[in-house]
Amino acid sequence: MPKILTSDQVSQYQRDGFTYPVSVFTAAEVARYRTSLETFEAGQGGPLDGGQRAKSYLLFDWVHDMVTHPKVLDGVEDLIGPDLILFYCTAWLKPPDAEAFVSWHQDATYFGLEPARQVTAWLALTASTRENGCVRVMPGSHTDGLQSWHSQPEKNNLLTSGQHLDIDVKESRLVDMELGVGQMSLHHTHLVHGSNPNHGSERRLGFCASFIPASVHQVGEHRSPAMLVRGKDEFGHFLPEAPPTGNADAPSRAEHARALNLFRANAREKGNLSVDRLG
Repeated sequence: MPKILTSDQVSQYQRDGFTYPVSVFTAAEVARYRTSLETFEAGQGGPLDGGQRAKSYLLFDWVHDMVTHPKVLDGVEDLIGPDLILFYCTAWLKPPDAEAFVSWHQDATYFGLEPARQVTAWLALTASTRENGCVRVMPGSHTDGLQSWHSQPEKNNLLTSGQHLDIDVKESRLVDMELGVGQMSLHHTHLVHGSNPNHGSERRLGFCASFIPASVHQVGEHRSPAMLVRGKDEFGHFLPEAPPTGNADAPSRAEHARALNLFRANAREKGNLSVDRLG
C-alpha cells in the first residue's frame, strides 16, 4: 500500500510520468519556510544567487527540513522504494511581471544517472498557477527516453544552460501542473517539461528536489556527492554529504561549497552541460 499517494496517482506516474497535486506542508510549515527565505534575502540585500539556489539543502537548515519532510519522502518512496538518496535541489524563485521562463527540457540531461529512476519533487511555497508560470508537462514523454537538444542561452531563460529539446511541442498535449500552497508534484527524470513567465503580481516560490534509489549510479569514473535521507545505502555510489548545522552558518557554507564544487567538476568532466551556471 502506498504511504501517501493513492493507487491512481502511482498508476498515473507510471503511465504519464507525473502526478499531482499531493498535499505535504501545513500552513504553519509553509510560513516558517517562507519567513526563513525572506529573512535571509533581506539580510543579504537581494534574492538567492545562483550558487545559493543549487543544493540549497546543504546551506540552509530550513531547506533541508523542507525537502526531507516525511510526507515528501513518503511520496517519493511510493514511487521508487525506501532507500532514498537526495541528489540535487534547485530553488525556482520566479519574479512577478517579468519574462523569465523555463525552456522545454528533461532533468536527466544534467546528471548522467543510470538507470533512469530519478524523481523530482516540486514543492510549492506559493500557489503555482497558469498565470504565474506553473510547470507544464507533456504526458507520456518519459517513455521516449532522452531526446536530442541544443544549447540556446537566452536572457530570460531560467535554464542558464539554454537547453532546448529538438522536438515538436504540441500545445494540445500539455498539462499545467497547478499547485496550491504547500502542495507538491512528482515527475520522472525523462518527462518533457518547462514553464511560462510569471504574469502575476507576486513571486512564485518553489523548490525542486531530485531523489534516486540507492541502487542508481552515475556514469563515469568519478562520484558526485549526495545525501542518504531514508533507508540504507548498500552501494556507496556517491560521496556522502553532511546536513547543514544552521542557516548559512560557516560550517554549512563550507560543506555546501565543497559539495557544489565536486558536483560541478564531475559534471563538466562528463560534458553534460555548462553546470558552472546551473542553479
